[in-house]
Amino acid sequence: IRRPPRSTLSSSSAASDVYKRQIKRKEYSSDNPFSRIPTQVKFLTTTIILLLGTFLISYRIDLNDFREDEFLVISAAKSYQETDKFYRWDWIKNEPVCEDYKEKACSYKRAWPHSLIIAKSFDLFGISELSARLPSLLFGVFFLLSSFYVINYFTQNEIIAYISALTFALFYSYIEIFRTARMYSLLLPLFLWLTYFLYRGITEKNKISFKKNQINNFISTYCDFNIPSLLIALILLYFSYLIHINSLIILPATLIFLIYQAVYKRDKKYIIWSGIGVISIVTIFLIYLTGLSTQYLSHVSLFASRNYDYLDLLAENPLTVRSGIIFGILGVCLLKYFDKELREKYIFMYILSVFSIFFFIFIANRYVSFPYVSHISIFTIIIISSAFYYIINTYKSNLLKVLLFLLLIILPGYRLYQRVGKIYSTEHNYGQFEIPYNSIIETGKPNDLLLGPVSYTHLTLPTKRIV
Repeated sequence: IRRPPRSTLSSSSAASDVYKRQIKRKEYSSDNPFSRIPTQVKFLTTTIILLLGTFLISYRIDLNDFREDEFLVISAAKSYQETDKFYRWDWIKNEPVCEDYKEKACSYKRAWPHSLIIAKSFDLFGISELSARLPSLLFGVFFLLSSFYVINYFTQNEIIAYISALTFALFYSYIEIFRTARMYSLLLPLFLWLTYFLYRGITEKNKISFKKNQINNFISTYCDFNIPSLLIALILLYFSYLIHINSLIILPATLIFLIYQAVYKRDKKYIIWSGIGVISIVTIFLIYLTGLSTQYLSHVSLFASRNYDYLDLLAENPLTVRSGIIFGILGVCLLKYFDKELREKYIFMYILSVFSIFFFIFIANRYVSFPYVSHISIFTIIIISSAFYYIINTYKSNLLKVLLFLLLIILPGYRLYQRVGKIYSTEHNYGQFEIPYNSIIETGKPNDLLLGPVSYTHLTLPTKRIV
């Protein structure tokens, strides 16, 4: 087989030749996407990435005091230990702040499955920074381990899976999430598997046969989906919603994909369910316009915001913001050279990513914060890494390929290096509460007023007075 001709980044013809030859050699078999790399090499590579990720997450994880919203979580976890309910806990009086469970000022029921896990960790190891953050560490390791399989499923390319997983391990924002006792550490692996099972559910056919032919005929006509996968996806969607409402972004993105399938395939099942989805969206939109309910729409405003920083957050890894945008666009040009199955997987990831970027920039009425879109960054990283891989493979020089691929390690590694002080030491803006509290113990008197910035710390009363 002839080597592909030398090309530039703007050339897609060479990339298509490379991909077609790879498909012809069956290097990207959807039945066995790991078949190309020897088992020993895969095991060694996976182990190295897992060990690296585990070290970067766990190193000095208990060094810093609790910070920001961690106090809300440990308060709810402590309350569950004592009362089996998620109250806000008064650490001084060792009782709930107030007892009206329906009031937000008295309870913290947000992401309660995560708070429950923290409470169980407290039962086993006592209350400390380490025991509160240990579940996040375990979620991080599980996320890295899961990513190898799920990314392989969507890309049918184990090399891209390892590139993306390595990026996850080096990504400083992921490291911070998995070192913090917050719900986002659980959202990432949940959303990863939710996307996997949901995609399989809506693209694979039903394999369950019933005794009555009428039921089988109805399912084959209107509901010919992978029912077990959809059931698992529904369960994961429910828990993902409990963890964070932003996980629901997958529903309108999936609807857009169903509409695409309905137009492209003209399959009756896709047409019907697309219609049901459109009617549901229109109904929600009318509810929003009429103001009948704001329970789920309080953080939504049509084109009232321009949070372009979300594009930077989602495009910066594994390269830079500008190169991430460029490779993302070039990746679209490569889709026509993929086989049908692989193309549909990438189209789904593109729809999820592009719609999410649009939604959070123009519709979501919320301040910019990476954790809000951390679950979407999984797929933007996969898309950018894939485009980079296919385009770089068009070069003839193996040395040049190696040097370019090293960028995928150097750039995330350098960004991590720039934040070493913030992540692994006390060189940050959060402070160490033990320092002022020692001073308070030494010099403070009962009923002295504490003056300072608002703090969630578990060592102060709501009245901000010393007891």
